[in-house]
Amino acid sequence: MARRDNADPSGLGNTLGWAWAWPLNRRILYNRASADPQGKPWDPKRQLLKWDGAKMGRRGYSGLQRRPRLGSDVGPFIMQPEGMGRLFAIDKMAEGPFPEHYEPFETPLGTNPAAPERGL
Repeated sequence: MARRDNADPSGLGNTLGWAWAWPLNRRILYNRASADPQGKPWDPKRQLLKWDGAKMGRRGYSGLQRRPRLGSDVGPFIMQPEGMGRLFAIDKMAEGPFPEHYEPFETPLGTNPAAPERGL
């Protein structure tokens, strides 16, 4: 990890110089950049981007000449095959819908309160 710059000039928690994020060093995880479907930020105090059709027009902010071929039913989770967000995925985790909590070996507890049948 050669990249260790944790500066955050934006104040939004985007430490772009710290390590890397896959793919293409994207830090906003396909959640429509914290904006609703109309492009308005969920939290105006911490907005990452805001859609303004008057300024951006049909071509978009970057001035692309061709329109994207996405339909109106495309949601924010484009990296998931089903196009939906996941709270849990049965085939992705071995311990059930949520990660299991394990107490350290040195714990003063006699059993694991989250799963007493499994012990510590």
